[in-house]
Amino acid sequence: MDKSGIGELIKMVKSAIPKGLELTPVGWTAEGDRVAAEFISYGKLTNGREYNNPYHFLFQFSDGKILKIKEYMDTLHVKSIFVD
Repeated sequence: MDKSGIGELIKMVKSAIPKGLELTPVGWTAEGDRVAAEFISYGKLTNGREYNNPYHFLFQFSDGKILKIKEYMDTLHVKSIFVD
Protein backbone atom coordinates (compact mmCIF):
# COMPACT_ATOMS: atom_id res chain seq x y z
CA MET A 1 0.00 0.00 0.00
CA ASP A 2 1.27 3.47 -0.76
CA LYS A 3 0.91 6.48 1.57
CA SER A 4 -2.41 7.50 0.04
CA GLY A 5 -3.84 4.00 0.46
CA ILE A 6 -2.73 3.85 4.09
CA GLY A 7 -4.34 7.25 4.70
CA GLU A 8 -7.65 6.02 3.29
CA LEU A 9 -7.46 2.86 5.41
CA ILE A 10 -6.87 4.92 8.56
CA LYS A 11 -9.90 7.10 7.74
CA MET A 12 -12.07 4.00 7.30
CA VAL A 13 -10.92 2.47 10.60
CA LYS A 14 -11.45 5.80 12.43
CA SER A 15 -14.99 5.99 11.12
CA ALA A 16 -15.75 2.33 11.96
CA ILE A 17 -14.08 2.46 15.41
CA PRO A 18 -14.75 6.00 16.69
CA LYS A 19 -13.25 5.38 20.16
CA GLY A 20 -10.02 4.24 18.51
CA LEU A 21 -8.12 1.02 18.09
CA GLU A 22 -6.10 -0.11 21.11
CA LEU A 23 -2.82 -1.90 20.41
CA THR A 24 -1.39 -3.74 23.42
CA PRO A 25 2.23 -4.88 23.07
CA VAL A 26 2.87 -8.51 24.04
CA GLY A 27 6.41 -9.12 22.79
CA TRP A 28 9.50 -7.50 21.26
CA THR A 29 12.65 -8.89 19.68
CA ALA A 30 15.52 -6.79 18.35
CA GLU A 31 18.48 -7.99 16.33
CA GLY A 32 20.79 -5.94 14.16
CA ASP A 33 18.78 -3.42 12.13
CA ARG A 34 15.43 -5.20 12.69
CA VAL A 35 12.83 -5.08 15.45
CA ALA A 36 9.88 -7.49 15.62
CA ALA A 37 6.90 -6.41 17.70
CA GLU A 38 3.77 -8.37 18.59
CA PHE A 39 0.49 -6.67 19.56
CA ILE A 40 -3.11 -7.56 20.30
CA SER A 41 -5.66 -5.09 18.94
CA TYR A 42 -9.08 -4.24 20.29
CA GLY A 43 -11.78 -1.89 19.09
CA LYS A 44 -15.56 -1.69 19.26
CA LEU A 45 -17.20 -0.89 15.94
CA THR A 46 -20.19 1.41 15.50
CA ASN A 47 -22.26 -1.67 14.52
CA GLY A 48 -21.51 -3.33 17.90
CA ARG A 49 -18.97 -5.86 16.62
CA GLU A 50 -15.62 -6.20 18.36
CA TYR A 51 -12.36 -6.22 16.45
CA ASN A 52 -9.73 -8.22 18.32
CA ASN A 53 -6.78 -9.29 16.18
CA PRO A 54 -3.15 -10.31 16.78
CA TYR A 55 -0.56 -8.26 14.88
CA HIS A 56 3.12 -8.71 14.09
CA PHE A 57 5.15 -5.75 12.85
CA LEU A 58 8.66 -6.04 11.49
CA PHE A 59 10.60 -2.77 11.44
CA GLN A 60 13.84 -2.38 9.50
CA PHE A 61 16.11 0.56 10.30
CA SER A 62 18.91 2.33 8.47
CA ASP A 63 20.91 5.26 9.85
CA GLY A 64 18.50 5.64 12.78
CA LYS A 65 15.40 5.91 10.56
CA ILE A 66 12.68 3.44 9.73
CA LEU A 67 13.41 2.05 6.29
CA LYS A 68 10.57 -0.47 6.00
CA ILE A 69 7.62 -1.81 7.99
CA LYS A 70 5.92 -5.13 7.34
CA GLU A 71 2.58 -5.85 9.00
CA TYR A 72 1.03 -9.27 9.54
CA MET A 73 -2.43 -10.07 10.93
CA ASP A 74 -5.33 -12.50 10.65
CA THR A 75 -6.84 -11.27 7.39
CA LEU A 76 -9.82 -13.65 7.69
CA HIS A 77 -10.77 -11.89 10.94
CA VAL A 78 -10.47 -8.50 9.21
CA LYS A 79 -12.77 -9.72 6.42
CA SER A 80 -15.31 -11.19 8.84
CA ILE A 81 -15.51 -7.96 10.87
CA PHE A 82 -15.19 -5.24 8.21
CA VAL A 83 -16.48 -6.87 5.02
CA ASP A 84 -18.94 -9.70 5.75
